Amino acid sequence: MPDRANAFRRPPAAPRLRAATLRGTNFRSNVSSRLFSSSALLALCLAFESCTDMTAPPAVAQPLSSYGGHAAELFDDTIEPSAVGFEIGGGGLSAAQALTERTQSADCVVLARVVTVTSLPDPAGRSWQVGLHTLANLAGPRPRSGDFTLSVAASDPAAGILRAVEARLVGVTFVVLLRDFASGSGERGGSATHFHVVRDSREQLDAIHAAAVLGEVR
Repeated sequence: MPDRANAFRRPPAAPRLRAATLRGTNFRSNVSSRLFSSSALLALCLAFESCTDMTAPPAVAQPLSSYGGHAAELFDDTIEPSAVGFEIGGGGLSAAQALTERTQSADCVVLARVVTVTSLPDPAGRSWQVGLHTLANLAGPRPRSGDFTLSVAASDPAAGILRAVEARLVGVTFVVLLRDFASGSGERGGSATHFHVVRDSREQLDAIHAAAVLGEVR
């Protein structure tokens, strides 16, 4: 006769173990899915960044033109007499047109203050190094910052002004129009900066601003 106690004995809790096992399997599956999704998102971001870098073209430096012709007339290493307080007749429309053309063809146009004027011995007489500090960039595709130097040889047009007023130039502000030109030839050719200096006045600043805007529209 079968044992009643054994007949009514509870079966082992296998289903509960299976459920726990399934829950553990689902948990691991969810974690794995999240890790996979995060990894896939990271890989997608890296791929997008790589493609973006590949499509960005490198900046190519434009070759400098040689110094001469009409460009040498515009950037003639001159300090205009009116910039240091000498009022000379003339100017008019041609001066305004020249300022417009200089502004539109300059590498940069800056408002700058003279900080040093150094006179140097020169076989032809005297030369100068005029140190200036940039106060503001007014126009041009190659803005400058900090200090820069203008070199004036004894034969340059600016030499006459420097001979007359070099002792009182420090602290004066000017508008300086600058452009770099090729210097030398071949692979070892360098560059030289030529300039034109005008007075710091509201009239000049407004004219330079108008010329810069007109150049952008063109």
